[in-house]
Order: sequence, then C-alpha cells, then structure tokens
Amino acid sequence: MKKTISLFIFILLFLHVSIGQTEYEVVKDIYLKANPDSYSDNLMLIPAGIVVKKDISSDYPFIRITYNGEVGYVSLNDLKNYIKPEKKTNTPDEPPKKPDEPSDEPVEPPEEPVEPHDEPVVETIPWLERLWFFRYILLAITGILLILLIWRILYRAAKEKAKLRAEEEVIERKRLEKERQEKKAENNPTIFNPIIKRQPNSILEKLKRLRQAKYPQNEDLISRFGITFLYHMTHKSNLCSILKYGLLSHNDAHNRNLLSTDISENTVNERRRRIEPIFNKSIHEYAPLYFNPKNPMLFKRKNIQNDIVILAYEANLLLKENTIFTDGNAASDSTSFYNNFDCLSKLSWECINDAWWNTYQDGKRKKCAEVLILNKIEIDSISKIITFDESTKNFVNSIKREVTINNPKLRNLKVEVDKKLYFND
Repeated sequence: MKKTISLFIFILLFLHVSIGQTEYEVVKDIYLKANPDSYSDNLMLIPAGIVVKKDISSDYPFIRITYNGEVGYVSLNDLKNYIKPEKKTNTPDEPPKKPDEPSDEPVEPPEEPVEPHDEPVVETIPWLERLWFFRYILLAITGILLILLIWRILYRAAKEKAKLRAEEEVIERKRLEKERQEKKAENNPTIFNPIIKRQPNSILEKLKRLRQAKYPQNEDLISRFGITFLYHMTHKSNLCSILKYGLLSHNDAHNRNLLSTDISENTVNERRRRIEPIFNKSIHEYAPLYFNPKNPMLFKRKNIQNDIVILAYEANLLLKENTIFTDGNAASDSTSFYNNFDCLSKLSWECINDAWWNTYQDGKRKKCAEVLILNKIEIDSISKIITFDESTKNFVNSIKREVTINNPKLRNLKVEVDKKLYFND
C-alpha cells in the first residue's frame, strides 16, 4: 500500500514539473516586465523571434522567464507555441541537384515584404496551458496523499503501542491474581493450590519451627557468638539462577549448567572433592557459606570485587538437618568438621571476626571457616543482597525485578551497598 501511494505521488510531482517546461516564440517586440501585470516596470526589450522557456512558477496569463540573466514576466498573448523546425532531406525519388547544373523550371520571383499591421495575435497555446490551475490541483492531491501516508504510519504505531499496553495489562492481572491466590492459601492452609503449591511450604515451615523449639539452646549459642548472618559470595552473572532455583551445591550447579561465572580456584576445587567425615559425602555436594565474607578468598579477587555480590542468609540455617560447620577452609587437610553445636566454641572467633588474619597462627585457614548445607539452600532464606557500589546495586535490582514476576516474595528482598564487607585499601 505504501509503495503504491509513494509511486503515485512521484507521478503527480513529475506531471506538475513537466507542465511548466513549455517553450514559446516571441511574436513581436515586447518588454520583460518586473511583475506579472501590464503596469509594472519594463526591464528590457525582447525582440520578435526569440525562443523563451517558461519557468515552473507562473501566474496566468503571465509567465515567468529568464532572458539574458534577467528574471521577469511576459504575457502569453505575445507568444506562440514554439515548434522546432525539421531538417529537410531529399526524397528517394528525387536525386540531389548539382550546383552547376542549370534548371529548366521557371524561377518564381521573390514575394514582396508584407507591411506589419496591428492584427490581434492568435493564441496557439496548448489546451493544458489554459488550465493554469491544474498544477495546484496536482499539488493539493499530492499533499492529501502525503497526509494519508503519514496518518497510516502513525496509526500503525499507535496500534502497536496499544497492543503492547494490553499485553502488559494481562501480565499485571495474572500477577495480581497469583498474589491473591497466595494470600488466600496463607489464610487457609487446608486449601491446596496446584499453581503455587503453598501447602508443602507450610509443612516445612512448621517442621522448622518444631526443630527450633526442640533445640532452644542452639539458638542461644548462635546469638552468643554474634552470628547474625551466613554469607555466600558469587559473581553477579550467577545471581539470576540463584534467585530462580536457590543456592545449589557445586555439583548440582555444574550438572545443570546454571553457573555462568565460577570465581573459585581449580586447585582448591580439586581438594574439595574429598569426603567429609560426618555424613561421608563430597564437599561439592554441599552449598557453602562463610561466617565472615571478608576473607582471603575475597582478597584474592580484589580486582573484580565490584562484580561480586554477597548474599546474606539467615543464621538459623545452622539448625537445618544435615548441616555441618568447620573451623577453617573445608579444602584444607587440617580442617575439622562438626555437627554438634557445642563445638562452635572450638572455632577461632577472634580471627573470624577480625578485619585481618595475618597476626593469627594459621589465620588464613581459620578465617575461611564454613557452614555446609546439603544439596540446596532455599530462596526464602536470603535476608539481603550486598554490593560493592551503586552500579552493581542497580544491576541486582534489575535482576530482582525480572525474577519477581514469577516469585512476588522477592519484591521485599533488600539490596544495599556495604563497602565494609569488601577490601577498600
């Protein structure tokens, strides 16, 4: 459609231009006028027999021409249509005459010149020239077609915008409906919702509360040693998969190709393949956490720490089944493993909580004391996300908005900048 309208506009413009390109011959001596009227000033004399060309812009019955570099107006009554003379050629039946060959035909005497008289000039202008306003009709049609073309483009753009707005409204309605169903399921736990499946989560929460009630002294130990959060550091490119599937063990994350950027060292990973002595499982089958993220591992990645995010998990994860903790880096042969909370006192808390580890014996290993949780840590256990600067914080917020569509709970997840947990020297 647009191609057809554009072609038609081009044809109209061509016709408009071609109308004003007729040549005329001056019938008698006339003056070139400064304006398109008989009373304007005379610019110069144009002798009879001169061929002039009409400019595009003209006002009937005057036309605008250019003569000897001067632009002016002349009346169509003083012009006639100019026809180019054809070259005379000999016909095949009549051989050319030689100049020295005498002719037997009588020579007619030349005609006597006719005295000029003031008879009215007969116009020989084509009929199209009489319709001087036809150009303006073409211009009007061209303008209308241009307006229609622009209107069509704007209409299609508005239609696409309305379509996108409608899709966004549908998504928003689905999100609100999902939130409504979640609230309804929370208020009535006996209702099973096949979409969001709140019932199993409610059971897990009850088991967790029962476990905490069974071991109240363990919570006292956690608070006594000042354990407010447990930390996991990762590259910001891995954050999207963690917020979707939870923090997985090393083996599960690699088997499912969910780890975009691995900031761990290959040599250390080889040593972490060993079996821990409590549940006889590989260390790579656990999701690792630190008591203090400002440790030698982060120091080795000081040059990229602006791309590293720290996930703060609730300290009650220590109460989780099949959870063990260590007195140092789990990859070290000299590290001990525990699952008895009374053994928390065996950790070097002074070294763990200090800013540096150089002044402590075996401080590099002790500073990296870990909490190992079997298989996976759920998304709900994340208390907040910590970044090095505002730029990384904005990146994390963009990922959070993307994931919140399918998990509205993450909307209240805090993201903050805390350079005290990073190395600024």
